Amino acid sequence: MCELLGFHFNKPIRPNLSFSNFRQHANLHRHGWGMAWYPDAEQRDYTAQIIKTSASALNDALAAFLAQEQVVHSANIISHIRYKTHGPATHANTHPFSRNYRKRELVFAHNGVLENQDLTFSGGYTPIGGTDSERAFCKLLNAMKVNDWRTNKSEHYPALEEFLMEMNRDGKMNLLFSDGTRLFAWHTADGLNSLYYTRRVAPFGSVHYKDDGITVNMDEQKDPELKGYIIATQPLTEAETWLPLSKGKLYVFESGDCVFGM
Repeated sequence: MCELLGFHFNKPIRPNLSFSNFRQHANLHRHGWGMAWYPDAEQRDYTAQIIKTSASALNDALAAFLAQEQVVHSANIISHIRYKTHGPATHANTHPFSRNYRKRELVFAHNGVLENQDLTFSGGYTPIGGTDSERAFCKLLNAMKVNDWRTNKSEHYPALEEFLMEMNRDGKMNLLFSDGTRLFAWHTADGLNSLYYTRRVAPFGSVHYKDDGITVNMDEQKDPELKGYIIATQPLTEAETWLPLSKGKLYVFESGDCVFGM
């Protein structure tokens, strides 16, 4: 399988500590890693910056650089570490994937295995690599295009949730995707693959990062007006409440709040 890590906040954040801990899990998920974010979203430029390689995040110089240096600054961030099931360890098969949709670059990452994805695509979006994950992304985008579902229209979210449930019938499917303003999360309907969230809002208190063994007083580092969510396959911290997302549900996060699903 793979692991997911997503961030959504009302203001841009720097994910160094969380990503540093997340990349330690690549001792098991060693077939690639990636991170996508929106560096100019505050200027209404929804072009994604994506860095990814087919190397293990634990041994990759780029991953070490992003963990140590404050390069990433964004309100919406998606990261992924891969354990290959469909397709070899190549750049084309490494998450996150991206496509242009309605003048925004959507980024997408998947954890799970989808066995029976249709290999025919109608609507204009086709996969480049050989993963079930990218096929699922293209299938989702084609459905959005055909039905004119828009990521900024809350009245479209129930239909999108219903479509994801139908697609989930092909296997296990945890998803994170973003349009640069919102973060979307789906927890697989069978519940076998975990997906947790923690809410961060002032006062933040101190948190202990499990893998790096670091304790941080968040109130000394964070803007008191900051609020948002971190979503991860496994909880990354202690002294913070991590709750499982309900299975078979779509969650949509916007402006630092959950606007659909909770």
